[in-house]
Amino acid sequence: MKMIRILFIFALLSFTSHASNVNDFCVADLKGPDSPTGYHCKPPKTVTSHDFVFHLGPGNTSNVFKSAITSAFVKDFPAVNGLSLSVARIDIAQGWSGSNAHTSWCQ
Repeated sequence: MKMIRILFIFALLSFTSHASNVNDFCVADLKGPDSPTGYHCKPPKTVTSHDFVFHLGPGNTSNVFKSAITSAFVKDFPAVNGLSLSVARIDIAQGWSGSNAHTSWCQ
């Protein structure tokens, strides 16, 4: 009988505690402070489609490695807030040879 009471309490708690405060998305409100878990979320009524779009343009490959890395963190792309990820684009120019950058790469 004691086990049935415990199961009843767990069932009751699982039905009464739903995740109403969990967001489907959390676009960063860059006006607020940054915290270890990311920025606070913008109110859903102020979120626009522009918050989910970021164009990574081509990087400058006129360097000794003939490559460029363009990154987008939460300050550039607010839609990745709180997801613990970022976006990056790697551009490699024609004539690039990986063996020039690291001698044992192709061995």
